[in-house]
Amino acid sequence: MVIEIPNFSSESRKKYGKDWAGYHTPRHTYLFSPSNIEILLKDTGWSITHLDEKGTLDPYNLYWMSKMERKNINWEKNMESEFWGYVRGMVGFNMKRFFGKNRSHGVMTIVAEKG
Repeated sequence: MVIEIPNFSSESRKKYGKDWAGYHTPRHTYLFSPSNIEILLKDTGWSITHLDEKGTLDPYNLYWMSKMERKNINWEKNMESEFWGYVRGMVGFNMKRFFGKNRSHGVMTIVAEKG
């Protein structure tokens, strides 16, 4: 089984607090950290074979969405006016990631097997 979910113990959740995009309901009704997803899976008969705290989703998307939440953006509006800010932010974010520490920025991927 492969699962990709928001990482409650990520840097972006700590930075954005209540505005973190990982809280988006109804898509995310439960939130997990690496340690509590491991407990849940173990208790239900699964064992984790790989846990990647960086995930496969570009973490900038969570940062950008969290930033927009903080601005109280209307998600139903046309986002064209946000495009260049999004691009500039992505370039800066990826520069920091490239030269910074290798840590979770919001999403984790788990591979588990039954048994």
